[in-house]
Amino acid sequence: MATQKISVTLEADAIERARRTAGPRGLSSYLDTALAEKLERDERRDALLAYLDELEATDPTTEATKHRARTAGRSDPRSGPRVVTDPVVVLDSGVVDRAATNGEFRWLLRDLVEQGWVPVVPTVVLAEATTGRASDAPVNQAIRRIGTADTPPSAARLAGRLRYDAQPAGSGRAPGGIDAIVAAHAAEVGTGVVFTTGPADLRRLLADYPRIAVEKP
Repeated sequence: MATQKISVTLEADAIERARRTAGPRGLSSYLDTALAEKLERDERRDALLAYLDELEATDPTTEATKHRARTAGRSDPRSGPRVVTDPVVVLDSGVVDRAATNGEFRWLLRDLVEQGWVPVVPTVVLAEATTGRASDAPVNQAIRRIGTADTPPSAARLAGRLRYDAQPAGSGRAPGGIDAIVAAHAAEVGTGVVFTTGPADLRRLLADYPRIAVEKP
């Protein structure tokens, strides 16, 4: 990959912290990775907003519905102690296409993303969200526009730990593997909201993460 040398001005404290965190990787490599991740998050936001604009053009949301979405009473997890990473909006399998059919949810997503929240659709949810039939069209349309997020090994291991910790003592049922991976995508960031049609298991998985809400749209 081609590289280019540039001159930028950054806060001295941020540079020192970055140097300490980067370690043997070096500052340039660390900043290059951070910039790539930031660009990916911004591109995901832009893609979702463009998709929501298209839906709104063909199926406008009423003002009353917009008002309900804006006054839902959702707290911002960025309040309180400083949070460096932007909060995430993780969509589980049952809600991937909900923006196309639910105006209030569509406007809620728009509001969160415009505030800087990052939309995430874990690739694994396609195993539950699709069937290989024509009825998958709304899900496929959403995925083509928003894209999906693959699960890195760190998140997969975290999913295993969350699933183990959420298993009741004795012979109780552990949450499913896909739910655990969805939870891990939020837990790795530490702040955000998971939208799902089945909140019980995800709430068990994320019980130790008070800055992550699990909600049913």
